[in-house]
Amino acid sequence: MRLFQLILSIIYSALALSSFASDYYYATNKLNVRSGAGAQYPVITVLEKGEKVELISKKGNWYKIKISSTSGYAHSQYLDRKSMYERDSRIRFLFIILIALIIVVGIIKRVKFYTNRIKRRDYYRNVYLNSEEWQRKRYVVLKRDGWKCVYCGDKATEIHHKRYARKNIGNEPIEWLVAICRSCHDMKHS
Repeated sequence: MRLFQLILSIIYSALALSSFASDYYYATNKLNVRSGAGAQYPVITVLEKGEKVELISKKGNWYKIKISSTSGYAHSQYLDRKSMYERDSRIRFLFIILIALIIVVGIIKRVKFYTNRIKRRDYYRNVYLNSEEWQRKRYVVLKRDGWKCVYCGDKATEIHHKRYARKNIGNEPIEWLVAICRSCHDMKHS
């Protein structure tokens, strides 16, 4: 849950920073730039679709804009804060960040999984199999199966787990264990 909140806060921060980046607008179509805030004023220049202008001020639905060294007025309906390319690149950037975060989270989870798996395996081999609890279980299973391999009938010297307890090593029930000879045990694990 904390990781999800972190991802959301990074995305919101990136969006907030990008929205304060500039006061530039782009013409959404071919656009007449006029000497005053209204259609009655003469056209001083024409903007091409996608052309970038700097916003100076707002007067109703008209924006005072700066185009290179000239300034004039254009109707706000034909100006957009971000060009299509900038919007697409911003979305692409956020998408890449999101994918990267998902990959990093996946890698961290995988590393934790394998680290825990190695710890469990080492505990099982080095501690549990040498414990008195395991020796008692081993004896009970060998005695229950008559000291014979349940697969071939030879003398049983080992215990085979039909299943393993996923989280609680050593909590497997006796029914999951069977007496087995060395050769059958090697075959089962190869």
